[in-house]
Amino acid sequence: MLYKSNSKLLTTIFLIVVVSLLGSSIFAQKPKNVILELSENAIANLNTAIKSKNPGLRKSAIYLVGKHSIDEVSETLLIQLEIEKNPSIRILIARVLYKIDNEKYINNIYMLAEKDENKKVRKMATAIYKVMRLEKSFRIVDANK
Repeated sequence: MLYKSNSKLLTTIFLIVVVSLLGSSIFAQKPKNVILELSENAIANLNTAIKSKNPGLRKSAIYLVGKHSIDEVSETLLIQLEIEKNPSIRILIARVLYKIDNEKYINNIYMLAEKDENKKVRKMATAIYKVMRLEKSFRIVDANK
């Protein structure tokens, strides 16, 4: 009888500890607007991944660049945009360039919208270009107030 009550007590304590540990990690909020500072080595690794022969690795690296708006690899993105054979990755690059700096790469997006051989890429690049132009015109209007 004593053994059963000790095991129940230990089980209860164990469950309380596990739930409290898991609960704190599940409900912990991630800080917003964290500025990601990358080392030169990390940027070099991203550049290498963007130029990789593995499309999954390229896509993941490009997505990461867009998620954190890493401008340091934008030149590599522009080069990859010119040689990329996968249409979905060209679209992703266009979206990431828009997210990084929506005025700086407007001409690159325009050229993609005009000259890409894939209809879906042209359509998406055109939509991105139109949004960029619209946002630019809003900034001009706000500056004139």
